[in-house]
Amino acid sequence: MDSDDDILEMLEKIPSNSSKSACTVSVQKSKVDSKNKSLENLLDELSTQKSARSEIDNPAHRKIEKTVSVGDKSTCSKPVKLGGEGDAFGSNGLSTSRATCDNLHCLDCDNRVLCFPGKKWVDDRCDYLFFRNAYPNEDRLSKSWVRNNTFRAYCCQCRWVCVQKITTVSSCGNLKWICAKH
Repeated sequence: MDSDDDILEMLEKIPSNSSKSACTVSVQKSKVDSKNKSLENLLDELSTQKSARSEIDNPAHRKIEKTVSVGDKSTCSKPVKLGGEGDAFGSNGLSTSRATCDNLHCLDCDNRVLCFPGKKWVDDRCDYLFFRNAYPNEDRLSKSWVRNNTFRAYCCQCRWVCVQKITTVSSCGNLKWICAKH
């Protein structure tokens, strides 16, 4: 900001003629152009994030399969459960005690919880900042998991966990994940 003020101050010392106003206009125009470029960059970034989020929210792009439920609705058992690769999602209509939820929502970051069957998070590659920046991009997230046929990796934008057998959300630590209804 000081350099712009210095330029304007020098321009004021120039005797009054038409070139002074042309210089002032070009300096002001360059300020506006740089602000427009940064605004355009922010809008492009926001557009990219929205398209990535809509791709994740599109049911056709979900990586998990829902089990068919008997009855009108598929509902989660209470308390809400997470499970490993071989555990079924949703209600099977007969017993909800072995049903795991496939429609989780995080109350902390207000995002959908993603699920990756057959994957396990690698502890030394995972931290809060990684998930904050990589969510919901599956390609970025894949840099921090390994294939493991018995685990299922879950994450939102602020928390992550991998589960091998059926367990409740509350027993997995500080997760504030709820069933977002089916």
